[in-house]
Amino acid sequence: MLTTYHVDHYPEALTDAQRAHEMNSNDAFVLSCLAWLEAIMGDPERAIEHAHQILRLSPRDIRSCANCHLLGVAHFIGKHYSEGIRWASRALNDRPEMFQARFNLVNCYVGANDIAKARAAFVEGRARAPDAFKTRLERGATLYSRPEDNKRANVFFRIAAGLEDPSAAEALR
Repeated sequence: MLTTYHVDHYPEALTDAQRAHEMNSNDAFVLSCLAWLEAIMGDPERAIEHAHQILRLSPRDIRSCANCHLLGVAHFIGKHYSEGIRWASRALNDRPEMFQARFNLVNCYVGANDIAKARAAFVEGRARAPDAFKTRLERGATLYSRPEDNKRANVFFRIAAGLEDPSAAEALR
C-alpha cells in the first residue's frame, strides 16, 4: 500500500483545476479536485468554501463521505481541530472503513489536545486497517505540499500511537 504523491506537480494541477472550475463552476467533481488541491497546498479556507459549495450542489451524492473527509483535512490544515473532528467523524459514520479519515480524526484529536480520544481512535483504526496504520507510522504523511503540515501530521500521529510525548504537539498547534 505505497502511495506516491507527486507534490512537485501540485501547482500545475491546481492551475488546471482552477481553469476547469472557470469553465464549469457548478461541477461537483471539478470543485472536489480544486478543493483537495487547495487544502493540501495550504489554502484551507478556500478549500472549505469550495467543499461547502459541493455539499450544496450535490447534497445526496454517494461520495459525500469523501467530501466530509476533505472538510476534515482542510480543517486540520487550518488548525480548526474541533471542526476537523466533526467532519472526520461524519465521514467515518458514513464509511467506517475509510482509514484516511481515521488518520485525520486521530490528528485532529491531538490538535485539540484530547490525547485520550486520539489514542482510542488510533487503536480502533489500527484494528480496522492494521497495514495502513503500520505503513503510515513507518513512512509518515507525504500528502501535503508544505513541510510544516507533513511534520505536524506525523508528530500528531506518533503522539496518538504513544511513540512521542504529547508535549511535542505544543509548538505545532
